[in-house]
Amino acid sequence: MSYYLMRTFLGYLLQIFPYAMISLSPFTDSFRHRKNTVMMFFSFLVLAFAALFSFLSISFTKYLPDMDYALTNTLFFVTVIIYFIFFMYEVRAIWQIKMLVFFFAIAIAQFVTEMLNLAMLLSPQLFPLDNYLYNGIYNPLQLLLSFLVIPWTLYFLRNILLPIKKMMDSKMWSTICIFCIAFYLLYSVTFILTPDFDEITLYSIYLRFLFNILHLSSYFVLFLAIHKILVNQREKQTLEQMIALSSQQYQQIVANMEHTRNLRHDMHHILRMVYAMICDGKDK
Repeated sequence: MSYYLMRTFLGYLLQIFPYAMISLSPFTDSFRHRKNTVMMFFSFLVLAFAALFSFLSISFTKYLPDMDYALTNTLFFVTVIIYFIFFMYEVRAIWQIKMLVFFFAIAIAQFVTEMLNLAMLLSPQLFPLDNYLYNGIYNPLQLLLSFLVIPWTLYFLRNILLPIKKMMDSKMWSTICIFCIAFYLLYSVTFILTPDFDEITLYSIYLRFLFNILHLSSYFVLFLAIHKILVNQREKQTLEQMIALSSQQYQQIVANMEHTRNLRHDMHHILRMVYAMICDGKDK
């Protein structure tokens, strides 16, 4: 029993902790409390949830085998909702940006999960079923996929999302946020309609995997398109500023030329007056 507890505990940690950190990474300077305090509390929260999840999921499998799949998934989503509440409270930013980053991190986590589910069906000898979660090489493979996916995700957040975060208004963020939530709800429906894993088919896994790819790709296409639009807008603003500056410089040059012409005109009259006075013998 201790082996199954430890396996489920580690599996939950690997499925939640890295992607929760991804959602926090763009806002490390926007916490309500000190960064170290937030990270310590968050780590304690995840560890507590992992212990609770591992104990209850094994209890469901042992004492409620007919309902263990539904109860375990419900418990998992409840812990995610609690973390979501903590995330929305702790981060100081407009709610649209926070929700967008949160659901983007979930999409990355779902992508890794569906990759593993597909691997479990294609290579059952590597994932021998024993009625408990995270069987076979699930945890090592999950760790490997996380190491491969997370650096690219952080790069995308820092180089695409963070630059556009300061350039978009709340209305645009709201539109994008509704789009991402709708995609997540559609994915959740496909997940709920899927039967227990021992009854699952390769066809249903392919459908979920393809839908997840579509979901994740929509983020990248959307963010890249917005990034391109905003870059073009910034270039346009820069060009307009250069044109305005050139116009000011031109007006200043014209004003200087006019001033110089007036000085030359005045100097010409002064010299004519002096010449006339010299000719009249009034040189003194």
